[in-house]
Amino acid sequence: MEDYKDKEIDTFMEELGVYDGEMDTSDPRWSTPLGSHVHAYLIRQKMTEASVILPYLCKPTDAHISADRIHPTLQNKES
Repeated sequence: MEDYKDKEIDTFMEELGVYDGEMDTSDPRWSTPLGSHVHAYLIRQKMTEASVILPYLCKPTDAHISADRIHPTLQNKES
């Protein structure tokens, strides 16, 4: 990513529809080195969002959530 200027990356992402939600994943530019970096970045962003939001959306009684992963404000509350 150091090889690219911020404006180049922004333009690339805009052209591929990242900002307006109109991404065409069949576009061959996703296979370029910059496309691969942008794709990895987008996946990391989604994973980060999910890891921040998920504890707030799950009830403490959900069996798949361990007690140490539940936000303190949600622990020991009655549903």
